[in-house]
This record gives sequence, C-alpha cells and structure tokens, in this order.
Amino acid sequence: MKQLTIFCSPEHEARVVRALERIDVEGFARVGDVTGNRFQHEVEGRHTVGWQAAMFIVPGLTDAQAQSVIDELESFAGECAEKPCLRIVLSTIDALY
Repeated sequence: MKQLTIFCSPEHEARVVRALERIDVEGFARVGDVTGNRFQHEVEGRHTVGWQAAMFIVPGLTDAQAQSVIDELESFAGECAEKPCLRIVLSTIDALY
C-alpha cells in the first residue's frame, strides 16, 4: 500500500484534484496555504526562499494508482510561474487504521 504526499503551486491545485479523481481514490486530505523553504547556494552563503503551496495527502493507494497519478502530474511539473511548482513524495504504508 502506498501514500502520495503532493505539494503544488496554487495554480495547479485543480489539476491535482482531477488526477486524483481519475483514479477513483477513496479519499484525500488537502491542506491549503502551506509555506515551505528551500535553500539556495550563493557565493556569500545561504538564504531561504519561501513559496506557497497546497499539500495533498493521499493514503491507501495501490502501486498502479500511485504510478498513474505520478505519470499524469509529471507532465506539467515544469509549467509553473512560481517554483518549485510540484513535489511528489511516494511512501510505503505498513498499516492504515
């Protein structure tokens, strides 16, 4: 059993929902207005760059369901005005209660 955790720029939330609806998921959680930071290296050190995202947590997927969503979402991963645009984390679930 798999779980997807998806972070996307606000402009792509509807596309993520459509991808999840296509695989007929039992359910998912959407957390809006998530703020993240990622480090960027510069000559004079590091600083963080904040970005806005929506986060989707999708537990209880089969391997095929998870791969279907990944394949669909990867097709627009580089099409964002604001980076990082899309991050997908695929995890294995040992138990779901």
